[in-house]
Amino acid sequence: MTLESVFFANTKGLSSSQIERIKIISDHTCAQIADLIPTKQTDVIIHVKPSWTIPEIGFSGFSPNAAYAFIHIDPSNPNFDSNIETELAATIAHELHHCARYTSVGYGQTLLEALVTEGLACAFEMDFRQGQISIYANALELSQISALLSQAQEEFHSQTYAHNDWFFGSQERGIPRWTGYTLGYEIVKKYLEETRLTAASQWNTSASSFERKDFYE
Repeated sequence: MTLESVFFANTKGLSSSQIERIKIISDHTCAQIADLIPTKQTDVIIHVKPSWTIPEIGFSGFSPNAAYAFIHIDPSNPNFDSNIETELAATIAHELHHCARYTSVGYGQTLLEALVTEGLACAFEMDFRQGQISIYANALELSQISALLSQAQEEFHSQTYAHNDWFFGSQERGIPRWTGYTLGYEIVKKYLEETRLTAASQWNTSASSFERKDFYE
């Protein structure tokens, strides 16, 4: 990825100093990521879109394919300025890992594939948040993880699973918000610990490699 691959789609609500700060962080982050995973086909689009961000932090991301990583930001969020250094870099890292994966095994069609894709991105972004786990990858109590993993296993290979239920929550089904991100991170974390590999090195590894029954017991 070249530094020219970072663009602003909308700067409404941003001050000139914020724009400059975002440019510096984005360029630096993209340069770091380019040394870890293939990203030269991807453009990063910084987009002011408050309604699409995570209220707790003022940032979110979306990558529809290998070509584009959209980073949504909310300059009106009270936590925005204090979160720029960490959350902007981490969000870019998360989305660019998705983009790299799109060039190989893809995001995935089944629940297990989605869990692994998101889990890898959550693990990868930790290198850009000083080793700290994100709020969405740490959304469950330890006592909840085993039961929800068992519930998820029933749909692991389903291509008709309800993505929003698993990743954004379903009160009706007893699935808390961000369950998919947390379960995915737990699956990936255990795999990486056992294999001593990194999330960066596993950007093109099939989800089937992560399906170890003993991980979920």
